[in-house]
Amino acid sequence: LYEYGFQQVEACTLPVPELPELPVANGETGSLPLHMETPEPVVVPKGSSPNVTVTVELPRFVLAPVEAGETIGRVRYWLDGKKLHTVPIQASCEIEALPVAGYPQQVWRLFCRMLRELLW
Repeated sequence: LYEYGFQQVEACTLPVPELPELPVANGETGSLPLHMETPEPVVVPKGSSPNVTVTVELPRFVLAPVEAGETIGRVRYWLDGKKLHTVPIQASCEIEALPVAGYPQQVWRLFCRMLRELLW
């Protein structure tokens, strides 16, 4: 019975999909490199390894600041509509947000704009 059970299943090595770089809004750099851990092999019924499908779930862009190792999305592995495994997708590096102009800078810009309109 023990041997029969092991004859009915096999270990399946899950593929690692190619991850794109995500656009970053309001960041010091325009794109964010991503990475994920290599998924562990899973046990599936014998002969069903080719039926494993992969879905990558990512947002269209991220908003800075982003910390290295922050979870951005996930990769899901499916077999015949049932979830086998989920692996998080993480940011490879830290991206700082661009500084926002404070009140004095905004007043200065308004003053310069008004002065330009008066002189031109």
